[in-house]
Amino acid sequence: MPDFFKMPEKEIILLSAEVAILLADNLTSDQQSTLGNFLMAVGQDIILAAGQKAIREKYFENKNTGNEEKNQAKINQK
Repeated sequence: MPDFFKMPEKEIILLSAEVAILLADNLTSDQQSTLGNFLMAVGQDIILAAGQKAIREKYFENKNTGNEEKNQAKINQK
């Protein structure tokens, strides 16, 4: 299997569809709904963590370069 993060867009969509079909097979509609909601919640949590990580990395990068005051002024203007 190729590196997951290097897969072309169409291939990752096909992989996602295959996984969905395999997971949903032999489940009731209620079970499918529960599993789907759970997987969406996992995805949202990953996105939340990535956003927070990006903000913290940018904050510490700016703090180390002395740009903290400039960034705080920008935040206060909004």
